[in-house]
Amino acid sequence: MIDNKRYREVEKIHSNNGITVFKAFDLNFDRYVAYKTLEAGFESKIGEELLSREYKNLNEIDSDDIVKLVEYQKGTSLALITEFVEGDLISSLISENHLSLIEKVTVSKAMINALKSVHKHNLIHKDINPTNIIWNALEKKAVILDFNLASKSNTQRISYTQPKDLMGTLPYISPEQTGRMNR
Repeated sequence: MIDNKRYREVEKIHSNNGITVFKAFDLNFDRYVAYKTLEAGFESKIGEELLSREYKNLNEIDSDDIVKLVEYQKGTSLALITEFVEGDLISSLISENHLSLIEKVTVSKAMINALKSVHKHNLIHKDINPTNIIWNALEKKAVILDFNLASKSNTQRISYTQPKDLMGTLPYISPEQTGRMNR
């Protein structure tokens, strides 16, 4: 639930790991936004750190291939507000399986270009998966979302963790993130 006078909740989009994303309407600018906040009872340092990291990462990026930051709210109702990207999640396109081969190639090229934009900003996303990329068929572009696990490539520290401590989406996690390289 959104506790803010500027934004009105339209619908709940997604909830995972104590963070909920709503489609909301920005009354000041007459537009839809994605409103990401901590679930009730999940107000923890980890949740705050995830939203803060995503804010820092998005604040340094200006690219049409990466979701744009609108606002970061601190205080009693911590929230990260980004543009609302119209389109379909890549995961939906995969499960519906109605794209032609040419459309699949077009989508794949757009995803590669979007990922190049992330890397141009010296970021490692750490959770690239079909639920974190939206395909806008009208504009023929892919937009990458969810930068709360991302880190700067020049400051990344390799840490070896137990599988229960891994951050990211397990089927899409890189071997480097698991600590299982060259063993």
